[in-house]
Amino acid sequence: MSQYFLLFYSLFFASNISELLFKTDEYTNVVLVTCLLLPLNVITSEQELIYRFNRKPWKYNLLTILKALVNIGAGVALVVNFKWGVLGAQLASFVSSLVVIIFSFFFYTRNKYTYKFSFAWARKMLKYGFPLVLAGIAVWVYSVSDRYFLLYYKTLTDIGYYSIGSTFSQPLGLINTAVQMSWGVLFYEIYNNEDAEKAESKNAITVLVKYYVILGCIISLFLSVFAFEIVDLVTTPAYLPGIIVIPLLLFSAIIAQVIEIIGVGITLSEKTIYFTYILIVSALVNFGLNFIFVPLLSYYGASITTIIAYTVNLILTYKIAQRYFPAKYNVFSTIFLFVLFLIPATLIPLFEIKNIFVFPIYLKIIIFFLCLSLPFIFGFINLNQIKSLIRKNN
Repeated sequence: MSQYFLLFYSLFFASNISELLFKTDEYTNVVLVTCLLLPLNVITSEQELIYRFNRKPWKYNLLTILKALVNIGAGVALVVNFKWGVLGAQLASFVSSLVVIIFSFFFYTRNKYTYKFSFAWARKMLKYGFPLVLAGIAVWVYSVSDRYFLLYYKTLTDIGYYSIGSTFSQPLGLINTAVQMSWGVLFYEIYNNEDAEKAESKNAITVLVKYYVILGCIISLFLSVFAFEIVDLVTTPAYLPGIIVIPLLLFSAIIAQVIEIIGVGITLSEKTIYFTYILIVSALVNFGLNFIFVPLLSYYGASITTIIAYTVNLILTYKIAQRYFPAKYNVFSTIFLFVLFLIPATLIPLFEIKNIFVFPIYLKIIIFFLCLSLPFIFGFINLNQIKSLIRKNN
């Protein structure tokens, strides 16, 4: 609902919003495209649910890959080649989302709609979703406001760096999408077939968090350690400074997915108003810190505020969800492992761009494989657990 309100408002007042935010109407098109993205995001989420509930992971994987390829291709073309800055980045997201929605509808989902309105379901949805109206606005603030701060305080070049970093941190989204598609359906199947204690459901959450954090950290480490080579291969050397934001945005995506997993306790309680409170606080943290970090550190500061805001969101979600559906997480071990991967992932690109130290490729390979051993060294996981997991999936 909030998305459609913002869309309606933007159609008439996009120039006024640009004047208010940036003291110029130069970014009217950026505001307009950003608001046009909101209903597309809603429709995309709806498409995801259809594939999840019908257990069609391979079909959705095809769409996810298509979206990633279109987004990267359009992003590189519009930001790097045409030098459209933030407008190019937003247009790339718009184009990729629109392509996926159209393709998805004709490819599969058109036969899954009833094409009739139900007042009974409308009442249920409004009762459950109305508290999330403000949450929708808050999500918009703390997910895209960093770009507006960069526009206000810095230049289009900084926007380009940040957009490149954001684009090349998206491969983790493939894993996140797979988790989002399968997790909800499988969890509620376990939950509905259990007694009041829900021991298996709680165990399923803790196991998923552990294995997801390990896998997410490994992927993020790889993309961060070899970010210089990857970005240099796909773009031009002029955009290499953008690699320093890739690690922070990747690890922010890990935190965001963990929030989705552990937040099930709030969902089960139907206390959706808590999501609104959490997202408003997170948005205010992100918004406030952008005033400090963006003027000081430009696009790198924007990535710092992003990971801080997601961390605040995670802490609040964990505290509230545990109240309604307590699960036994290895909190300190998980944080410790996360930080161990985050440190080299962050420092290597930063050292390279700041010319502090040049890492030869063989040294990067050694560092990467050494970090792969960390979960085993610190007892976070062992070979027997991996073998057991493989046997279960076979």
